[in-house]
Amino acid sequence: CSEMHKGFSSLKQSLMDTKLTLDTLSTKVETISQHLDHMENWVEESEDRLHHTENAMVHFYREKKCDDLENRSRHSNLRIVGLPEGLEGRNRIPFVESLLLSLLGRNAFEGNLEIERFHRALRPKPKIGDHPRMILVKVLRFWDNERALQIARLYEGNIIHLLPDVSTELQERSKEFTVARKICHNKGIKFALLYPAKLRVFLKEGAKFFSKPKEAEDFL
Repeated sequence: CSEMHKGFSSLKQSLMDTKLTLDTLSTKVETISQHLDHMENWVEESEDRLHHTENAMVHFYREKKCDDLENRSRHSNLRIVGLPEGLEGRNRIPFVESLLLSLLGRNAFEGNLEIERFHRALRPKPKIGDHPRMILVKVLRFWDNERALQIARLYEGNIIHLLPDVSTELQERSKEFTVARKICHNKGIKFALLYPAKLRVFLKEGAKFFSKPKEAEDFL
């Protein structure tokens, strides 16, 4: 009986140890399961953030690409600002060709300067004394347009500005260089605003380029 009692006690202790081990394993499995649930949630949240980021990047890329395509489609267009209303008369294209040659000189172009299209800004005709509507022209050869964009001249007592035809977004980016351009004007430094929005200044040591307005302002 004594031996049997010891055997039962030993078996009971063994079962208790086994149960304790199983309880410990069960606790560990539960902890691991909780960690896995947490990781699954983290992965799902990361995938959602990644998907959102990818969509935002695609949207941003499409917007930038569309804006770039829009500006490239306008690359041969030229805005003429300051020309009084009606001065172009009926023969508008020959007049503008003559105007540009008069402002730039015949030697500024290789061959004949040719204009494909001409129209005033699509808004009501201004009253006497108001600013004239802008003129938009399409230059047949892009090289002619590039040369023309570098000038602002006096024509029959009117200051005529030749500007690139760009998208609203690019206009806003170009406006950020206004302070730097004023500094160049005040210091008599020649400059040019390049596509898409970069300032080139002509110095004694050579040309210098700026893509950030603040850098240009600090340098000048």
